[in-house]
Amino acid sequence: MNNLIIYNSTELQNLLHKQLETTAGGKVILVYGSKQIFQFSLLLASHILLQGGRIAVVDGGCRFDLHIISRFARQKHISPEILLNRIFISRGFTPYQMEAVINERLVSFLKKIKSNTAMIFGLLDTFYDEQVRFKEAYNMLKRIIFNLQKMKNQNFSLLVAVEHFNVLPKERNRFLEMLKQTADEVYKLTDENESVSIIVEKNTKTIRSNNYGKNTTYIYRNNRQ
Repeated sequence: MNNLIIYNSTELQNLLHKQLETTAGGKVILVYGSKQIFQFSLLLASHILLQGGRIAVVDGGCRFDLHIISRFARQKHISPEILLNRIFISRGFTPYQMEAVINERLVSFLKKIKSNTAMIFGLLDTFYDEQVRFKEAYNMLKRIIFNLQKMKNQNFSLLVAVEHFNVLPKERNRFLEMLKQTADEVYKLTDENESVSIIVEKNTKTIRSNNYGKNTTYIYRNNRQ
């Protein structure tokens, strides 16, 4: 379908919240673009946590920022610990560690915390390491993608957040395209001239935009006092 510009980020957050929390079936959602994509994802996570949900986060690039969730909690006039106690972080510093966490431990951990929702931050950061041969990194990513599909079929919902930038050697730029192809829904976040837009590259639902032309809504506007 044609790309759509999402001017109201809260509308997208509400949609993704419903999709990630649904028990009707699993889904793989890819959000990528500028580094603010991780802040957007953590605000989405905060809304899920506020409703009592639990989330497992696999952090591949030290992208998790607990202060975002803490500020969100204070704005809602609740103790940050209430939300932080519902989110569980596992970090991976190499592609080998990321593969082990996602493919070997994530499902059992989600079952342990009685959750069907996971977020994976900076997955490709570790795969851009030139010390890991391209073919080896490519095969590891293929195994992870296969497992994400397997998890989806087990009714787990996964949000994968990736910062987009051109990497060298250029052949590793293929990794993002691999994720796009496997995801059920793909959203790209851009932030030019302090204006944030979200572009729908692939989705299964029609999302309305507002009627304000080129004036985009700042992505954190609804979370500031």
